[in-house]
Amino acid sequence: MHSEAAECSGVAPKAKSKVRGWLIIWPLWFLFAAIARQSIIETLRLSIAKDQYSYILLAICISLAIIIAERQRIKSLAHADFVAGIPALAVAALVLLFLTASSVGLSSDVQRAVQMSVLVLSCVGGFVLCLGRLAFKCALFPLLLLFGAVPLPDRMLTVIIDQLQQGSALSAAALFWVAGVPVAREGTVLAIPGLTMLVAPECSSIRSTALLFVTTLTLTHFLLRSRWHRVLVVALSVPLSIAKNGLRIFIIAMLGTRLDPAYLTGRLHRYGGIVLFALIVTAVLGLVFMLRARERKRQVFSLPSTRAAGDRPRILV
Repeated sequence: MHSEAAECSGVAPKAKSKVRGWLIIWPLWFLFAAIARQSIIETLRLSIAKDQYSYILLAICISLAIIIAERQRIKSLAHADFVAGIPALAVAALVLLFLTASSVGLSSDVQRAVQMSVLVLSCVGGFVLCLGRLAFKCALFPLLLLFGAVPLPDRMLTVIIDQLQQGSALSAAALFWVAGVPVAREGTVLAIPGLTMLVAPECSSIRSTALLFVTTLTLTHFLLRSRWHRVLVVALSVPLSIAKNGLRIFIIAMLGTRLDPAYLTGRLHRYGGIVLFALIVTAVLGLVFMLRARERKRQVFSLPSTRAAGDRPRILV
Protein backbone atom coordinates (compact mmCIF):
# COMPACT_ATOMS: atom_id res chain seq x y z
CA MET A 1 0.00 0.00 0.00
CA HIS A 2 1.61 3.23 -1.16
CA SER A 3 1.57 6.35 0.97
CA GLU A 4 0.84 9.80 -0.41
CA ALA A 5 4.53 10.62 -0.33
CA ALA A 6 5.28 7.53 -2.36
CA GLU A 7 2.67 8.49 -4.94
CA CYS A 8 4.24 11.91 -5.27
CA SER A 9 7.71 10.50 -5.81
CA GLY A 10 6.92 8.97 -9.19
CA VAL A 11 8.65 10.02 -12.37
CA ALA A 12 6.63 11.87 -14.96
CA PRO A 13 6.68 10.59 -18.52
CA LYS A 14 9.36 12.14 -20.70
CA ALA A 15 6.95 13.01 -23.51
CA LYS A 16 5.47 16.33 -22.50
CA SER A 17 2.94 18.53 -24.19
CA LYS A 18 2.48 21.15 -21.52
CA VAL A 19 2.50 24.01 -24.01
CA ARG A 20 -0.57 22.69 -25.83
CA GLY A 21 -2.31 22.12 -22.49
CA TRP A 22 -1.77 25.66 -21.30
CA LEU A 23 -2.84 27.09 -24.66
CA ILE A 24 -6.18 25.30 -24.23
CA ILE A 25 -6.81 25.87 -20.54
CA TRP A 26 -6.12 29.60 -20.20
CA PRO A 27 -8.81 30.69 -22.72
CA LEU A 28 -11.29 28.26 -21.12
CA TRP A 29 -10.57 29.56 -17.62
CA PHE A 30 -11.07 33.14 -18.78
CA LEU A 31 -14.32 32.10 -20.45
CA PHE A 32 -15.61 30.35 -17.31
CA ALA A 33 -14.60 33.30 -15.13
CA ALA A 34 -16.29 35.77 -17.49
CA ILE A 35 -19.56 33.79 -17.49
CA ALA A 36 -19.53 33.34 -13.70
CA ARG A 37 -18.09 36.77 -12.90
CA GLN A 38 -21.18 37.89 -10.99
CA SER A 39 -21.08 34.77 -8.82
CA ILE A 40 -17.38 35.29 -8.15
CA ILE A 41 -17.94 38.90 -7.07
CA GLU A 42 -20.90 37.98 -4.85
CA THR A 43 -18.98 35.09 -3.28
CA LEU A 44 -16.03 37.34 -2.41
CA ARG A 45 -18.41 39.95 -1.02
CA LEU A 46 -20.17 37.35 1.13
CA SER A 47 -16.89 35.94 2.44
CA ILE A 48 -15.88 39.40 3.65
CA ALA A 49 -19.22 40.76 4.84
CA LYS A 50 -20.86 37.73 6.51
CA ASP A 51 -19.44 35.51 9.24
CA GLN A 52 -21.13 32.36 7.95
CA TYR A 53 -19.10 32.58 4.73
CA SER A 54 -15.73 33.39 6.29
CA TYR A 55 -14.52 29.85 5.59
CA ILE A 56 -14.32 30.67 1.87
CA LEU A 57 -11.27 32.93 2.04
CA LEU A 58 -9.54 30.59 4.49
CA ALA A 59 -10.05 27.57 2.21
CA ILE A 60 -8.79 29.46 -0.85
CA CYS A 61 -5.73 30.84 0.96
CA ILE A 62 -4.74 27.46 2.42
CA SER A 63 -5.23 25.72 -0.93
CA LEU A 64 -3.10 28.23 -2.84
CA ALA A 65 -0.44 28.27 -0.12
CA ILE A 66 -0.07 24.47 -0.27
CA ILE A 67 0.12 24.45 -4.06
CA ILE A 68 2.75 27.20 -4.04
CA ALA A 69 4.77 25.42 -1.36
CA GLU A 70 4.68 22.16 -3.36
CA ARG A 71 5.18 23.77 -6.77
CA GLN A 72 8.64 22.30 -7.38
CA ARG A 73 7.49 18.72 -6.76
CA ILE A 74 4.36 19.28 -8.81
CA LYS A 75 6.41 20.78 -11.63
CA SER A 76 8.77 17.80 -11.64
CA LEU A 77 5.83 15.47 -12.32
CA ALA A 78 4.00 17.66 -14.79
CA HIS A 79 2.88 16.41 -18.20
CA ALA A 80 -0.23 17.20 -20.18
CA ASP A 81 -3.02 14.64 -19.86
CA PHE A 82 -5.84 15.34 -22.30
CA VAL A 83 -7.58 11.99 -21.70
CA ALA A 84 -8.19 12.72 -18.01
CA GLY A 85 -8.55 16.51 -18.15
CA ILE A 86 -10.90 17.09 -21.08
CA PRO A 87 -13.92 15.19 -19.59
CA ALA A 88 -13.90 17.31 -16.42
CA LEU A 89 -13.62 20.49 -18.47
CA ALA A 90 -16.39 19.34 -20.81
CA VAL A 91 -18.77 18.65 -17.90
CA ALA A 92 -17.95 22.01 -16.32
CA ALA A 93 -18.50 23.85 -19.59
CA LEU A 94 -21.83 22.15 -20.35
CA VAL A 95 -23.27 22.78 -16.88
CA LEU A 96 -22.13 26.39 -16.80
CA LEU A 97 -23.44 27.16 -20.29
CA PHE A 98 -26.75 25.42 -19.50
CA LEU A 99 -27.26 27.53 -16.38
CA THR A 100 -26.36 30.69 -18.25
CA ALA A 101 -28.39 30.10 -21.42
CA SER A 102 -31.57 28.75 -19.87
CA SER A 103 -33.91 29.71 -17.08
CA VAL A 104 -33.96 26.68 -14.78
CA GLY A 105 -35.99 28.29 -12.01
CA LEU A 106 -33.20 28.12 -9.45
CA SER A 107 -32.85 30.76 -6.77
CA SER A 108 -29.88 33.12 -7.00
CA ASP A 109 -28.06 31.49 -4.07
CA VAL A 110 -28.35 28.02 -5.63
CA GLN A 111 -27.19 29.32 -9.01
CA ARG A 112 -24.25 30.98 -7.30
CA ALA A 113 -23.29 27.73 -5.56
CA VAL A 114 -23.58 25.72 -8.79
CA GLN A 115 -21.59 28.23 -10.82
CA MET A 116 -18.80 28.34 -8.24
CA SER A 117 -18.75 24.53 -8.11
CA VAL A 118 -18.42 24.42 -11.89
CA LEU A 119 -15.68 27.03 -11.78
CA VAL A 120 -13.69 24.99 -9.25
CA LEU A 121 -14.28 21.85 -11.30
CA SER A 122 -12.89 23.62 -14.35
CA CYS A 123 -9.79 24.57 -12.36
CA VAL A 124 -9.31 20.95 -11.29
CA GLY A 125 -9.90 19.69 -14.83
CA GLY A 126 -7.47 22.25 -16.20
CA PHE A 127 -4.88 21.23 -13.64
CA VAL A 128 -5.14 17.59 -14.72
CA LEU A 129 -5.10 18.51 -18.39
CA CYS A 130 -1.99 20.68 -18.14
CA LEU A 131 -0.03 18.90 -15.40
CA GLY A 132 -1.21 15.29 -15.50
CA ARG A 133 -2.45 12.66 -13.08
CA LEU A 134 0.78 12.28 -11.09
CA ALA A 135 0.82 15.99 -10.29
CA PHE A 136 -2.91 15.78 -9.53
CA LYS A 137 -2.29 13.06 -6.92
CA CYS A 138 0.30 15.24 -5.21
CA ALA A 139 -2.02 18.24 -5.19
CA LEU A 140 -5.23 16.31 -4.47
CA PHE A 141 -5.83 17.80 -1.01
CA PRO A 142 -5.43 21.51 -1.92
CA LEU A 143 -7.46 20.98 -5.10
CA LEU A 144 -10.34 19.41 -3.16
CA LEU A 145 -10.01 22.17 -0.58
CA LEU A 146 -10.77 24.65 -3.36
CA PHE A 147 -14.37 23.43 -3.21
CA GLY A 148 -14.48 25.37 0.06
CA ALA A 149 -14.82 28.41 -2.22
CA VAL A 150 -18.38 27.30 -2.96
CA PRO A 151 -20.89 29.30 -0.86
CA LEU A 152 -23.55 27.07 0.65
CA PRO A 153 -27.13 27.81 -0.48
CA ASP A 154 -29.25 29.73 2.02
CA ARG A 155 -31.54 26.80 2.84
CA MET A 156 -28.64 24.50 3.64
CA LEU A 157 -26.91 27.20 5.67
CA THR A 158 -30.12 27.84 7.64
CA VAL A 159 -30.36 24.17 8.59
CA ILE A 160 -26.71 24.11 9.72
CA ILE A 161 -27.09 27.29 11.79
CA ASP A 162 -30.27 25.95 13.39
CA GLN A 163 -28.48 22.75 14.42
CA LEU A 164 -25.60 24.76 15.84
CA GLN A 165 -28.05 26.90 17.82
CA GLN A 166 -29.78 23.83 19.23
CA GLY A 167 -26.46 22.18 20.08
CA SER A 168 -25.11 25.32 21.76
CA ALA A 169 -28.26 25.72 23.85
CA LEU A 170 -28.16 22.05 24.85
CA SER A 171 -24.48 22.15 25.85
CA ALA A 172 -25.00 25.36 27.84
CA ALA A 173 -28.01 23.82 29.62
CA ALA A 174 -25.89 20.79 30.48
CA LEU A 175 -23.23 23.03 32.03
CA PHE A 176 -25.84 24.87 34.09
CA TRP A 177 -27.17 21.51 35.31
CA VAL A 178 -23.67 20.33 36.27
CA ALA A 179 -23.09 23.62 38.14
CA GLY A 180 -26.34 23.15 40.05
CA VAL A 181 -28.06 26.13 38.44
CA PRO A 182 -31.80 25.61 37.75
CA VAL A 183 -32.29 25.85 34.00
CA ALA A 184 -35.21 25.47 31.64
CA ARG A 185 -34.65 25.04 27.91
CA GLU A 186 -37.17 25.38 25.14
CA GLY A 187 -35.47 25.10 21.78
CA THR A 188 -32.83 27.83 21.70
CA VAL A 189 -34.24 29.72 24.71
CA LEU A 190 -32.59 29.20 28.10
CA ALA A 191 -33.98 30.45 31.38
CA ILE A 192 -32.02 30.57 34.64
CA PRO A 193 -32.84 32.53 37.80
CA GLY A 194 -32.60 36.22 36.90
CA LEU A 195 -31.96 35.75 33.19
CA THR A 196 -33.64 34.49 30.02
CA MET A 197 -31.38 34.00 27.00
CA LEU A 198 -31.95 33.36 23.32
CA VAL A 199 -29.19 31.66 21.35
CA ALA A 200 -29.63 33.73 18.20
CA PRO A 201 -28.29 32.78 14.75
CA GLU A 202 -25.54 35.36 15.27
CA CYS A 203 -24.47 33.45 18.39
CA SER A 204 -24.56 30.01 16.75
CA SER A 205 -20.74 29.95 16.33
CA ILE A 206 -21.10 29.22 12.61
CA ARG A 207 -17.95 31.21 11.86
CA SER A 208 -15.70 29.53 14.43
CA THR A 209 -17.15 26.11 13.56
CA ALA A 210 -16.36 26.55 9.86
CA LEU A 211 -12.87 27.89 10.60
CA LEU A 212 -12.16 25.08 13.06
CA PHE A 213 -13.38 22.50 10.54
CA VAL A 214 -11.08 23.78 7.77
CA THR A 215 -8.15 24.18 10.18
CA THR A 216 -8.62 20.66 11.56
CA LEU A 217 -8.92 19.25 8.06
CA THR A 218 -5.57 20.81 7.14
CA LEU A 219 -3.78 19.77 10.33
CA THR A 220 -4.90 16.15 10.10
CA HIS A 221 -3.90 15.94 6.44
CA PHE A 222 -0.31 16.94 7.16
CA LEU A 223 0.23 15.42 10.61
CA LEU A 224 -1.71 12.15 10.56
CA ARG A 225 -1.33 9.14 8.26
CA SER A 226 -4.25 6.99 9.35
CA ARG A 227 -7.48 7.82 7.53
CA TRP A 228 -9.50 6.70 10.55
CA HIS A 229 -7.56 9.07 12.78
CA ARG A 230 -8.17 11.91 10.33
CA VAL A 231 -11.87 11.18 10.16
CA LEU A 232 -12.07 10.95 13.96
CA VAL A 233 -10.42 14.31 14.61
CA VAL A 234 -12.32 16.13 11.85
CA ALA A 235 -15.62 14.65 13.07
CA LEU A 236 -14.84 15.80 16.62
CA SER A 237 -14.18 19.37 15.50
CA VAL A 238 -17.89 20.20 15.14
CA PRO A 239 -19.08 18.94 18.59
CA LEU A 240 -16.00 20.56 20.13
CA SER A 241 -16.96 23.89 18.58
CA ILE A 242 -20.55 23.48 19.83
CA ALA A 243 -19.28 22.67 23.33
CA LYS A 244 -17.02 25.73 23.16
CA ASN A 245 -19.97 27.95 22.33
CA GLY A 246 -22.03 26.41 25.12
CA LEU A 247 -19.18 27.15 27.53
CA ARG A 248 -19.07 30.76 26.33
CA ILE A 249 -22.81 31.14 26.97
CA PHE A 250 -22.44 29.55 30.40
CA ILE A 251 -19.55 31.81 31.46
CA ILE A 252 -21.23 35.01 30.26
CA ALA A 253 -24.53 34.11 31.94
CA MET A 254 -22.88 33.20 35.23
CA LEU A 255 -20.78 36.37 35.32
CA GLY A 256 -23.75 38.50 34.26
CA THR A 257 -26.05 37.13 36.96
CA ARG A 258 -23.49 36.69 39.74
CA LEU A 259 -21.14 39.66 39.33
CA ASP A 260 -22.14 42.40 36.91
CA PRO A 261 -24.90 42.56 34.23
CA ALA A 262 -22.43 44.46 32.02
CA TYR A 263 -20.81 41.12 31.18
CA LEU A 264 -23.93 40.23 29.19
CA THR A 265 -23.22 42.90 26.57
CA GLY A 266 -19.57 43.79 27.16
CA ARG A 267 -16.31 42.82 25.52
CA LEU A 268 -16.44 39.29 26.88
CA HIS A 269 -19.68 38.75 24.98
CA ARG A 270 -18.17 40.10 21.76
CA TYR A 271 -14.60 38.76 21.92
CA GLY A 272 -14.63 35.96 24.47
CA GLY A 273 -15.14 33.40 21.73
CA ILE A 274 -11.68 34.17 20.33
CA VAL A 275 -9.96 32.99 23.51
CA LEU A 276 -12.09 29.86 23.69
CA PHE A 277 -11.43 29.21 20.00
CA ALA A 278 -7.69 29.30 20.69
CA LEU A 279 -8.17 26.83 23.54
CA ILE A 280 -10.15 24.47 21.28
CA VAL A 281 -7.47 24.65 18.57
CA THR A 282 -4.89 23.83 21.24
CA ALA A 283 -6.96 20.84 22.36
CA VAL A 284 -7.27 19.63 18.76
CA LEU A 285 -3.51 19.97 18.30
CA GLY A 286 -2.95 17.96 21.47
CA LEU A 287 -5.23 15.20 20.19
CA VAL A 288 -3.52 15.22 16.78
CA PHE A 289 -0.03 14.90 18.27
CA MET A 290 -1.22 12.15 20.61
CA LEU A 291 -2.56 10.16 17.65
CA ARG A 292 0.59 10.96 15.68
CA ALA A 293 2.76 9.52 18.44
CA ARG A 294 0.57 6.41 18.49
CA GLU A 295 0.96 6.02 14.74
CA ARG A 296 4.74 6.26 14.97
CA LYS A 297 4.84 3.72 17.76
CA ARG A 298 2.61 1.33 15.81
CA GLN A 299 4.72 1.84 12.68
CA VAL A 300 7.91 0.85 14.52
CA PHE A 301 6.41 -2.36 15.89
CA SER A 302 4.69 -3.32 12.63
CA LEU A 303 7.75 -3.14 10.36
CA PRO A 304 8.09 -6.34 8.31
CA SER A 305 10.96 -8.58 9.26
CA THR A 306 13.44 -8.92 6.42
CA ARG A 307 16.43 -10.19 8.39
CA ALA A 308 18.13 -13.44 7.57
CA ALA A 309 18.76 -16.13 10.16
CA GLY A 310 21.25 -14.92 12.75
CA ASP A 311 20.88 -11.22 11.83
CA ARG A 312 20.03 -8.73 14.51
CA PRO A 313 16.66 -7.02 14.17
CA ARG A 314 16.89 -3.44 12.95
CA ILE A 315 14.37 -0.74 13.74
CA LEU A 316 14.07 2.28 11.50
CA VAL A 317 13.29 5.55 13.20
